[in-house]
Amino acid sequence: MKSFFDLIKETLDQRAIIDNREIVDVSDANPSVIIAFNHACEFMRDLHNWKWNTREDTFLNDPGQDTFPMPYGIVTGVLYQSGLDGAKCELGFVSELWAEKGCPSQWTHDWANEEIKIAPAASLDCDELSQTILRYNDRNIAYVDSRNDPGNLLQRFDPTIDTKTQFLNVPEYIYDAYARCVILKTRVLLNQNAQTTIFQAHNDEWNEAYNGLMSYAKTPFYTSERTEI
Repeated sequence: MKSFFDLIKETLDQRAIIDNREIVDVSDANPSVIIAFNHACEFMRDLHNWKWNTREDTFLNDPGQDTFPMPYGIVTGVLYQSGLDGAKCELGFVSELWAEKGCPSQWTHDWANEEIKIAPAASLDCDELSQTILRYNDRNIAYVDSRNDPGNLLQRFDPTIDTKTQFLNVPEYIYDAYARCVILKTRVLLNQNAQTTIFQAHNDEWNEAYNGLMSYAKTPFYTSERTEI
């Protein structure tokens, strides 16, 4: 898979972007290129309800705990898992919690403290080894080394750390086609003020790649299992 370094070099590998410096490292590129590249990644992230963005963070419940760190993403559900039989029950979202006793039944956003808050707020009575699961759509656009470790995820590509170990936060089976769209979208952003013919050529190339990716995204991808993109 192509790293951040590879993607930036390929983005600049065409005549219509004026940058006479040799790109030995990402830091050699004009800062506007990095900004445009990250904007293109964010645009691609929000383009479609990508199924691979779904993640779960699991927390072992401590006695009386009723808050959990808010993930960098859109929370789609909170579940309570029993430590006795492993059964899961989904908590209902409410705009404001009300106090109850017993097992959790509700959750809400605590925006001020950037936390997820669950009920009961008065007395949390969970069985031993019970867990709270936060399910969300991840909004990180990059990762370092391995995307399986949440600690490796990056909100943006970072030119100040090793650029050859940073990758797009997408699975391998769609990586090349997705990366191509990011590169072409970056070129479109960088050439918005270029001559009409130059801009149009880049925009046409982007639209072709985008349409191809979206057609692919709406069709089940077959490996050993059927995967919805």
